[in-house]
Amino acid sequence: SKYYDGTTTATGIGFNDNRIPGDNLAFYREAYFENSAVGNNKNVNYSNIAITGGLDKDNYTLASTTGVALANILVKPVTVTITGVNREYDGTTNAVVILSGNFVTGDDVSLTYGSAQFSDASVGDGKTVTVTGIALSGTKANQYTLASASGTTTANITPISRTIEVDGLTSFTYNGLSQG
Repeated sequence: SKYYDGTTTATGIGFNDNRIPGDNLAFYREAYFENSAVGNNKNVNYSNIAITGGLDKDNYTLASTTGVALANILVKPVTVTITGVNREYDGTTNAVVILSGNFVTGDDVSLTYGSAQFSDASVGDGKTVTVTGIALSGTKANQYTLASASGTTTANITPISRTIEVDGLTSFTYNGLSQG
């Protein structure tokens, strides 16, 4: 078995032979799944099988240089990276995040989320952002699995900058501090 990788290559998948117990043989073979999709009991087609070495190689010949076996392609676990986006103070805990994952290049799959919330609405650096409802979407989403549908990251809420004019006499830039 292997985890989904977008290819049909079957590496590390061996096969049985009927050598005399204790004899030493080495083999070469090419092995390919019938397709790259996730599934159980999928055909693995072997070709170009050859005895390439081992102390007892001269004692054997192959009856066939091809074969078929069964193996599984398992859904690929996705490692989700959550990056918080800094923003200006707006009085809410609403946050924006960017999600990325270890997908096979070219696959139509992406990550979405239901909610991203700062721990509180106040200005501050390195504030915790909690993300929930993380999900997979796209035509290849069923080739992947998420370890968790939630996570945390950090981001900053910066002071809001406002220009205030008082009775047309003076103006100043509001920075959150009292003006005297």
